[in-house]
Amino acid sequence: MATGGKAIVLEKHPMGFGFNPSDEDLVKQLRRKLLNSKEEFCLFPEFDIYKLPPEDLITKFNELSVLASDGNKCFFYHHPRDPNRKRFSRMTKNGFWRVTGGGKPRESDQIKWLKRILVYRIGRQNSATMTDWATHEYQIISDPRIVLCRIHKMKTNKVKERSIQLPLKPVLMVAQDHLLHLKPQRKAQK
Repeated sequence: MATGGKAIVLEKHPMGFGFNPSDEDLVKQLRRKLLNSKEEFCLFPEFDIYKLPPEDLITKFNELSVLASDGNKCFFYHHPRDPNRKRFSRMTKNGFWRVTGGGKPRESDQIKWLKRILVYRIGRQNSATMTDWATHEYQIISDPRIVLCRIHKMKTNKVKERSIQLPLKPVLMVAQDHLLHLKPQRKAQK
């Protein structure tokens, strides 16, 4: 864990404080980094995320940042291009990060930026197994020399609303001492 500063930072926040910045907040933070503004303390360390698998990145984040990871997400600044190579590699020792979506230009607060989504796979290209780790890469279009990465564990047990079928009769349910009245939904006629 980071020394000294972590206790000071956590004392400023109430019990149960969670750090969950929006995409726009992360882009603003990346812009401040690119403008060389000095950080009072290290929120997001700089690190080559392709040197370690995602589980080890959580440990590295806890060592370098004043924030503590909950074991499911961490943040890093990353220089995506190796100056000695024309192309960059997203290969780690045991796997690789595969781009699965994003790259669509977005704009907020007059900043044009990209968000790429990558999923970590174990193995090599032909025989890789998808894991539940993903990263969102945020890049400012006008200055692509550094990106901000949000690395997180995806929820594997997502409940899809389409798969839940309500009974035809209304049902009363008790959830956290509150009564909920569920209205029946009928399937649309084709």
